[in-house]
Amino acid sequence: MTEVLNTLMVASLLGGIFCKVSQEVEPIRKY
Repeated sequence: MTEVLNTLMVASLLGGIFCKVSQEVEPIRKY
């Protein structure tokens, strides 16, 4: 179970980072 929890934590962290990066990149793409 610990491996599954670690995977979920890593996935959530990557998801959060991806969301932040996409939000920062969106305005740049519009130009």
